[in-house]
Amino acid sequence: MKNKNEFLKYTYSGLKKYICKTLFIAGVFLYTLSSCSERRSLKREELMALHDNEMARMHMIIDLKNELKQLKDSTINEDHKKEISFQIKRLEEADEAMMNWMRNYDEPSESTDEDVKGKYYDDQKNIMIKVKEKIENGLDSGQIILNKYKH
Repeated sequence: MKNKNEFLKYTYSGLKKYICKTLFIAGVFLYTLSSCSERRSLKREELMALHDNEMARMHMIIDLKNELKQLKDSTINEDHKKEISFQIKRLEEADEAMMNWMRNYDEPSESTDEDVKGKYYDDQKNIMIKVKEKIENGLDSGQIILNKYKH
């Protein structure tokens, strides 16, 4: 009987260790899974914050474009008109880049694989960074031209 009790004692102890290890591994797995999901959510938040910041500057593009059009209409010098027209075109391209991004953005569904979502948000962020650069460059160079030829 003593051997049987010892056997049960070791079996019970081994079972406890097995259960604890299994629960620990499952916990680590679930934590990692939720952590990945949180990173995807953070990527989406970063993307949307970038978009929102640039959308807030779209009115600046419209205002500057209108000022440049007025300047172009009041300018006699053809070289100046060409330079102003070029800057207006840059602003229109920046505006169109934002509009294209918004038309083409397609929020992944809840059932989409988390890795696929993460890659999609990374790709969209890269596109939005290029849109941001177009907006910044258009605004900066447009303002330079406006200041250069405005009387």
